[in-house]
Amino acid sequence: MKFLNQPLLFIMLLLISDKILGQNLTLSQILEIKKMDLGNVEEFLSARNWDIYNIQEVEPKDYSTLTFSYNSKKAEEVESYLTYYHSVYYINKRIEIQLHNKTKYNEYINSIKGYRCKLINSKVKQGEIIKVYRGATTTFIVRTIPPSAEEGQETVFWIIFIVSNVEYDNFFNEE
Repeated sequence: MKFLNQPLLFIMLLLISDKILGQNLTLSQILEIKKMDLGNVEEFLSARNWDIYNIQEVEPKDYSTLTFSYNSKKAEEVESYLTYYHSVYYINKRIEIQLHNKTKYNEYINSIKGYRCKLINSKVKQGEIIKVYRGATTTFIVRTIPPSAEEGQETVFWIIFIVSNVEYDNFFNEE
């Protein structure tokens, strides 16, 4: 009987370690990524089973992007995308995370509120709900995008764009 329990225990430990080592990110981790340089971002995310999905290089006075995907065995089953915006010209970095999991979305919203960010704007624009939360130094622009038959999108998804308050005031505030 002991012999049968050992393989079962091994399989359970293997499954648990996969869930612990390969993980979606907390908001705290995302905010840390925003402070990292490009090389550290790639190492940090790769160590957590995020895969490089796309790289876009642009002119020095613009933001290049590095996009990662999580749980990306099949394109239609990707749980999250994270895009890291960086530039040699600008010191501020930007982060965008796209979520396809309502539970994870709610976790992020609760974390944003936990950082004492206040909802400063909400509206419907081009068929999306857009909410803006502002903290002491950081602004979160949260978009809810409903299903779209035209684009073959069957479920709702969310995009959270994270910028400094200064960047939001200078580039994104439409008021």
